[in-house]
Amino acid sequence: AFPFSTMPITADVLAVLQQEAQKCRTPNENSQVEKDECMLSFDSPFSPQGLYTNLNTWKSYGRDYAELDSKATGQKLYLYQKKYNVIKPQKSDDASVAEEADTEPTKLAIGVDGGFTGFDSDTEVQTEHMLCVLPSFTLIELSENDIPSAVSQCIAGIVANKGISAHEEFKAWHGDDDDEVKESMHSDALVQLALSDGMRPSPNRDDWKCSECGEKENLWFNLSDGYIGCGRRQWDGSGGCGAALRHFDASGKQYPLSVKLGTITPKGADVYSYAEDSMVTDKHLATHLAHFGIDIMQQEKYDKTLNEMEISLNKDFIYGAIVESGKHLQHVCGAGLIGLVNLGNSCYMNSVLQSLLAIPELKRKYLESASQLLLHAASSSSSENLANDFVTQFAKLMVGTMTTRYVQQRDESLTLDLAKGKQVYGADYVPRSNKDKQKNDADDEGVSCVAIKPRMLKRLVGAGHEEFSTNRQQDAVEYFRHFVEFMNRQERTHAALLDKTVPSLKSLFRMQLEERLQCVQSGKVRYSEAQDIVLKVDVDLSLASNYAEYQLQLKQQEQQQDGDGDSSMTDKEKNKVIPNIPFERLLQKYLAE
Repeated sequence: AFPFSTMPITADVLAVLQQEAQKCRTPNENSQVEKDECMLSFDSPFSPQGLYTNLNTWKSYGRDYAELDSKATGQKLYLYQKKYNVIKPQKSDDASVAEEADTEPTKLAIGVDGGFTGFDSDTEVQTEHMLCVLPSFTLIELSENDIPSAVSQCIAGIVANKGISAHEEFKAWHGDDDDEVKESMHSDALVQLALSDGMRPSPNRDDWKCSECGEKENLWFNLSDGYIGCGRRQWDGSGGCGAALRHFDASGKQYPLSVKLGTITPKGADVYSYAEDSMVTDKHLATHLAHFGIDIMQQEKYDKTLNEMEISLNKDFIYGAIVESGKHLQHVCGAGLIGLVNLGNSCYMNSVLQSLLAIPELKRKYLESASQLLLHAASSSSSENLANDFVTQFAKLMVGTMTTRYVQQRDESLTLDLAKGKQVYGADYVPRSNKDKQKNDADDEGVSCVAIKPRMLKRLVGAGHEEFSTNRQQDAVEYFRHFVEFMNRQERTHAALLDKTVPSLKSLFRMQLEERLQCVQSGKVRYSEAQDIVLKVDVDLSLASNYAEYQLQLKQQEQQQDGDGDSSMTDKEKNKVIPNIPFERLLQKYLAE
């Protein structure tokens, strides 16, 4: 059932181990070890044939490229990693409730204690590590006593090292130093107005409500003048009317700090600085609250913090509802239908890459010659720099998304995972998912999809850039401009490897824009020209082909809010109308103007 079997150490293999042991380098916890992904493909330890990590360079390769790397580097010893996603056995209802309670997230993070476990809470990872000797691909159990200590120490160091990708994903989802909540610059010199009767909050919290709309949830208390107002509306429609922010603007932006009512405890509270536009800490919070007669030591938490709200929204969020609310979506995968995993605030990059990968000229340049490009990279003397080779990484991305390689690997892995499950749990093993066959297909969201992680390309393109090298969300158009210029420079450097008959990406998007300015008083006209690769076109909803239906929906929603609507329309997801705007209409309006 498994791709390889181990063998005892023979005399000739032992001679190789003793000879090659001196080449092994032992990493420490801070060493840069590429242990989770092949340098030339998206093969990983979860791939059917596993992953091979060079014990000298700490670079990893799939089965297709490991032998080429061995020839290029002269290295014969590799760590073989194989991981299985084994579905847990069926469980009782009581065990299901207990396990679900234990896995509730407490922080907005993935892969860390208290964070999200993703959609695989019913699976567990089984891992195998072995020593592999090339070119014969002889696998040796790590428990063998004859393995030289230098080799064993090197393997132990690689296994213990978290790997580059783990460090990146932790920072992306858990936050880095730049994302930590900092002390407000206004806390020391915060202006607090003299108290008047209207400024002192009622001791009864049931009386607390937004000064503008009357809502009693998501309330923010201004620490300068005692104004109580709603927070901002969130992306999912929850939140408030935004009165707290409008009050800050209306007051001449003099009173920047507000605390969220219901989050105040002796340990602190959610404090937001509108002047700094971020969550902050206030070291004088107890004093600032005491100004209004609020004793922080007597306060109890009764509302969710912003972090808890965001976790709740993400926990219950269904991505399909964004684009086709109320409709059943069929998951598909295949050549050109491979997804890109969110690496932590990387949706801006993923959207740009998915658009560019569909361009025929890029397919001609990188996909049709991918085999030659990747073989050249694997065989070159500079193979240690593959992570910094743009042509190699983009060819790798093309193969990963525009072929069925990883669809086939998924199908093979399912068979291997099932066999591993029987090996672990016994011949009577029944996967947990088989228990609920009667469930609707919608419950299998994400099961049939295939996605890859363009981690090396993200690092390479963002390296040295003030914004794109961080884990913060970015603007997709700005990234598109940066990516096009970056690709243009890299292709000039590697021109000898690429098809010169295919135009560059920059030339495909380059356009000449002419701007006409006319003086209202004199009637004189001035023309100016400039080159650009982005055409900014305003989206006018009135150009939608179904605009009448969309307007009717808005009118019904307004009536519903006023209490006059038809009760049958209370389900917001029912027959939702999404404006359908033909691009040709937008372009015609732009050119007419």
